[in-house]
Amino acid sequence: MNSFLPIILAAGKCTRFYPYADEKKHKSMFFLAGKPILEYTLKELKKSGCDKVVIVVNAKDEKIRNYFKDGQKLKIKIYYAIQKKAFGMGDALLCAKDYIEGDFLLLNANQINISQFIPNILTFKKQKKCAGVLVGKKESGGIKYGVFKLKNDRVERIIEKPQVNLKNIKNIKIIKNKKDDLEIRVVGIYFLNKNFLSLLEKLRRKKNSLEEALNQYFLKNDVRVFITEQETFSLKYPWDLFKIKDHILNNLPDYVSKKAQIKKGALILGKNVYIEENAIIYEKAIIKGPCYIGRNAQVGNFAFARNGCDIEEGVIIGSLAEVKNSIFMKKSSMHSGFFGDSILGQNSHLGAGFISANKRFDGQTVKVSVKGEKIDSGLYHLGTFIGANVNIGVESATMPGIIIGNDAIVYPGQKIFKNLSDGKIIKSNH
Repeated sequence: MNSFLPIILAAGKCTRFYPYADEKKHKSMFFLAGKPILEYTLKELKKSGCDKVVIVVNAKDEKIRNYFKDGQKLKIKIYYAIQKKAFGMGDALLCAKDYIEGDFLLLNANQINISQFIPNILTFKKQKKCAGVLVGKKESGGIKYGVFKLKNDRVERIIEKPQVNLKNIKNIKIIKNKKDDLEIRVVGIYFLNKNFLSLLEKLRRKKNSLEEALNQYFLKNDVRVFITEQETFSLKYPWDLFKIKDHILNNLPDYVSKKAQIKKGALILGKNVYIEENAIIYEKAIIKGPCYIGRNAQVGNFAFARNGCDIEEGVIIGSLAEVKNSIFMKKSSMHSGFFGDSILGQNSHLGAGFISANKRFDGQTVKVSVKGEKIDSGLYHLGTFIGANVNIGVESATMPGIIIGNDAIVYPGQKIFKNLSDGKIIKSNH
């Protein structure tokens, strides 16, 4: 077993992940292919030889604790540290300090391929004989995340979320290639020792206390950056789910339960198609892998699921519907129409003829209004994000990048051009 202790951060308000998470439900409990995202991370740690883990959770969030309990089902011992208020990553880490005796691995809950990093981190630390290792990844200029200022591979400073193109900042290490300037982005995987915590405690309630404490720590301690070529995952906005979903689906085995029904004339094409028990694929439907179809789900006659669809438990896809690169949460349903690059919340329903527009008319990347700010998704194809218990009438449509809050109602024939808040009722476009 490994001698370090993994610390998973699963607290915070998750306000940018609306409408799929809040203080009472962390975004890592979003289900993909029948399991919450956090479960994939825990299984990866177990695969890497970890026999115990600490999960830092929000005081108001009981879903993680109720679902995983003590970790017995996953054969990994789970301890919980409670963060009473969301004071950031530094404060969250200190909530777990009583469990830390030596080296620890700090990571976000969405590190669903962490087993690919751990051996490299341990080997790198041993070779460099350094005090700690942080993981970085090359990214193109003007990124939205924290970046490292490096001297060779030793960290001098973390610059948190630069607002300007880093080419204009002096003394930042730029790695050149033939096409672009690249920076080393902070991935969110930190291998450190308990002695770091005493410095962090002095800054506990300050904004970005983790980054500030690290910057002070770098002055007297040799901390290195391991630059990875592996895929890394962020989970800040709802559209980040698509990249995580693709990784999970592309690693599914080909499987059709003996208790599933594949009707005559239905086609299962491609690889990584996983169909659970009691699912029904009706006549002439086409399922193109990768694709996950959960228990008791139904895909109607002549329906077409393509480009990586996640159809969770109890979902109904009606006849003649086309669904593309989308996630259908439990017990949601659509009649006919097109649902592309979108997410349909739990127990939400779309009437016949619904269309989710997923490409801007001017061909630019799709911008999404999040907390009153326009965020560039960087995606040219992006549909709608619909919360839980939403009902949308027949012949309705949403424009690219629209967010519809929980419990909203949209009457038939409506065209939605702006976000709808929780419980909003739309009867007319006028």
